[in-house]
Amino acid sequence: MLLLAAKAKTFLLGAKSLLILLKAGKILTTSGSMLISIWLYALAFGWPFGVGIVVSIFIHEMGHVFVAWRQGVPVSAPIFIPFMGALIIQKRSAKTAWAEALIGIGGPLGGTIGALLFYGVYVATGNHFFLGLAYFGFLINLFNLLPVFPLDGGWIVASISPYLWLAGLVALVALFAMGLVRNPFVIILVLMSLPTMWRGLTKKESTSPVWRRPLHLKSW
Repeated sequence: MLLLAAKAKTFLLGAKSLLILLKAGKILTTSGSMLISIWLYALAFGWPFGVGIVVSIFIHEMGHVFVAWRQGVPVSAPIFIPFMGALIIQKRSAKTAWAEALIGIGGPLGGTIGALLFYGVYVATGNHFFLGLAYFGFLINLFNLLPVFPLDGGWIVASISPYLWLAGLVALVALFAMGLVRNPFVIILVLMSLPTMWRGLTKKESTSPVWRRPLHLKSW
């Protein structure tokens, strides 16, 4: 009961902080949202792992930023949302769906590099703390490759067919129903995906909206 109460308290703090972040809008800085995220993750997992989680997410986000820069697409600095991950905002769409897909691929690629670095530190030192961060990074990247908007996989498969979003949504709901993904923010992710998936399937608009970025969901 104490564990459930602690998790419920942490979830409420995360939800409250999310509302604060959304209200802050343009005045919110990357550093400010990082500090809030570190604090909330630290309440749940301890300070060292809280810092490591945010560093992992930051490396992932910078993968998107780097590819967007190479594509000539201006983007905002990463904004962190506790227990959902982070996002960047494209100031305009890329020229092609393939370019959008490359920006989507940039995050998992950067995140994988970061996870490999943590694993390298573990191999060199034998410190299992870095092994845990490496596993976290690999799992986050794997989860983000689900073909569900606005996860990275959703942006990648948009260049192929929006019908793949439907398969990804079914898979995500199944993972949540089986308890393999326990983060309650999955419900928010599903609700966010529905309007874009519907418009894509009915051809009412382009499958490349201007705003983007992965909502990294961690099971807890």
